[in-house]
Amino acid sequence: MASDRPRLNRPWLWPHLLSLEAPAVAVGWTWALAHLQGMWLPNGVLLGLALVVWIIYVADRLLDTCGVPVVELDDRHRFYRDWHGALVLGGLLPAVAVSVWLALVVLPSGLVVEALLLSPLMATYLVLYSSADLAIRRRLMLGGLMLLLLLWNALSLRPALALAGNVVVVSLGLLGLRTDLLDRLQNLLRKETAAGVLFALGCTAPERFLNPGDASVWLEMLVLSFLFTANLGVIVQIEEPPDRRRSQVAHLGLALLLTLGLGIVDLGGEIRPPFKLALLAGTGQVLHLLLWRFGQRLEADAFRVLADLALLLPLVALPWL
Repeated sequence: MASDRPRLNRPWLWPHLLSLEAPAVAVGWTWALAHLQGMWLPNGVLLGLALVVWIIYVADRLLDTCGVPVVELDDRHRFYRDWHGALVLGGLLPAVAVSVWLALVVLPSGLVVEALLLSPLMATYLVLYSSADLAIRRRLMLGGLMLLLLLWNALSLRPALALAGNVVVVSLGLLGLRTDLLDRLQNLLRKETAAGVLFALGCTAPERFLNPGDASVWLEMLVLSFLFTANLGVIVQIEEPPDRRRSQVAHLGLALLLTLGLGIVDLGGEIRPPFKLALLAGTGQVLHLLLWRFGQRLEADAFRVLADLALLLPLVALPWL
């Protein structure tokens, strides 16, 4: 039936269907951080970041279709269900191959380790918040953690760091066997908050590697977390029926105040307020406020596209900062 097929006759929707907006946002804000800090990113960093983010988003959406009735899938997830073979063979596998080559040949090993530190958190996120059947998610998590354990021990790490990584991975594996704990964690932390923090951690990973010991990078991570969480929050609410939506004005206003506060408050010592970054992120918060105020009558797909543009538009001002 035609109603069972995704609506693919809108070219402006294709970047969203193909999950291209997330890599663009990650690359844009990582480059912005480097520009503001006067850092020269190692070769392959932005390409590797774009590929890893795209792999995670595609894997997440493919996982969301596992064991879920077709009638419960929206257009974008039906697209992934219908085209899963082409996406895996023509997209995911080549992207994984290039990412592995970058990690082994091009990127500094320290930066690869910094990225691998986020892998257990990402695996936990995929298991906690996916719409797939719990048994499928649990098997994928345990298999992924076993692979991560092998990769972690294949690296030349300091004994203390290797031991800490093994303890974390094994602990997450045990967590995956406890359904009640998974449910409690899911109820404790909203999906958009967890995703926003993880996204910010990924964008700031190159700076943590290039500027070890600089506590200011954690302020920058918080600034980006507020922005990314605001973006995901309005998107989640716009997908609800109008009578069930929770107003985002208070959340967006608080996020804007916290963003600007982190940008101007001097904490003393060597922790520098990220004023220029907060100015850019604050502009993004204002754009999300305007979109929420005037765009709720838009179709959900159009709203999502504009919300992603609200993340990217502030970067246009970057050359003048």
